[in-house]
Formats: sequence, structure tokens, C-alpha cells
Amino acid sequence: FDNFEVKEFDWLKVFKRTQEKAHGSDFGFTHDPTTLISTVVDMKNKELWIYDEHYEKGMLTDEIYQMYVDKGYKDALIVADSAEKRLIAEIKRKGIPNIKPSIKGQGSIMQGVQFIQGFKIYVHPTCVNTIEELNTYTFEQDKEGNWLNKPIDANNHLLDALRYSLERFHLPHKQTKTNVRKNINTIKSMGL
Repeated sequence: FDNFEVKEFDWLKVFKRTQEKAHGSDFGFTHDPTTLISTVVDMKNKELWIYDEHYEKGMLTDEIYQMYVDKGYKDALIVADSAEKRLIAEIKRKGIPNIKPSIKGQGSIMQGVQFIQGFKIYVHPTCVNTIEELNTYTFEQDKEGNWLNKPIDANNHLLDALRYSLERFHLPHKQTKTNVRKNINTIKSMGL
């Protein structure tokens, strides 16, 4: 990523202007960390202001829950790694009602990466792991050394969490179809 700058800023001032935050989590345990990233999103000016992170291996469900609470995100929308539906359900049951699974599908990684690349990213200097990932994120190469449109799946845990957190800004929302006939029959059966 070459569209980021490490910069001291007051995230609350930026938030007052934009009124839009995003939180994302990627889960790991032994080899990979559990991460949380928090960003103020400025869609009008195409800016992301990354102001908080968490990066820790070996976290149990209770510890992840407590980390969200301690950071003040108990009622925040947190989009988390959909590969861990059981963990998301456990965290929700413990009292984080707005945690939800990410949307994954063919091409979703590149779509998310390209969306992020369309922004100027400001990273608070306290977010050292995010800075490290942004500096080392890279793509695969073919045998001739040509760059491929496929990110290397390594040292990308906070950036995966960032992708998840920003889904609602660029992925279509699933529309639920209303079964009108069923609703009419239900109303008729009630004698209304």
C-alpha cells in the first residue's frame, strides 16, 4: 500500500465531521493473532482514519469479549471473520449484540483491497501493527516475475479486519424477499 501516512490526529474531531466509524475483527489463536481495527470513514473525501487496533495471539472467547468491552465497543457494529461463526455466536451471546460475520465470496478479497486502495489512509502512530502490515502487504508473482492480482496470505490480519469493517460501504446488501401471498394468507387466516 502506498496510499497511507502515519499521522498524529484526534479521531473524535474527524468523527464529528464524518459521523461514520467502522470496526472489524479477524480471529486467530496459535499462529495468527486475533485483531481488531477501528477507523473513522470519510466517504466524501475518500479518507480512512485508523485510530485503534488490537493484535494478540492465544485469545480465548472471554478475553476477546472483554477486549471489546474495555475498548468501549460493546454496542458497536463489529464485522468479524465469517470463518468463525461459532466464535461470533459465543461473543454475541456474551453481550456484544452487533457483531456480525463478514461476507466472503469469489473475488471478495481483491474487491475489498481495491476499495481500500481508493482511499487516502491516515494511521495513528500508536497503531504499530497496522503500519507494519501496510508496509509489508504484497501480491504474488508469476514465474516471470510479473505481479498477479492475488495478495499473499501472510501478515494481513489487521488488513483483513479492515476489509471486513468496510464491506457495508461497497458490497450490496442482501435483500430479503417478502412473500406477499404468504402474508395475505396469514392475514386472511386471522380473519382480518
